[in-house]
Amino acid sequence: MAIAGTLAVVAFATIGQLSHHGHLSATGYARDSLPLLAGWLAATAAFRGRFVPTWLAGVSAGVLLRAAILGHWYAKELTFLLVALIFVGLFAFVARLVLGRIRWQAARGDGH
Repeated sequence: MAIAGTLAVVAFATIGQLSHHGHLSATGYARDSLPLLAGWLAATAAFRGRFVPTWLAGVSAGVLLRAAILGHWYAKELTFLLVALIFVGLFAFVARLVLGRIRWQAARGDGH
């Protein structure tokens, strides 16, 4: 489910901007969300939505792309990678469960 990963990446970027800069900006989203979204969506296509390889490859590729764009080749990028893997992985996993449940209920015609 590409939507779950997309929501996770945007939430990650939002929380990061607020905690590090105290505000949200289009530049911040472009800097932090777009490279990770590119990695996530490319991995989703490559791995046909299988969660674990999409998560590992997508987030890792996105963080590498972000580092290349920003010219950040510091050791602290490893910390960024680990935080991104944990946050995006947990958020996307939970989002997949919730969205799957909603879809299942809709298919059953159960409005509750």
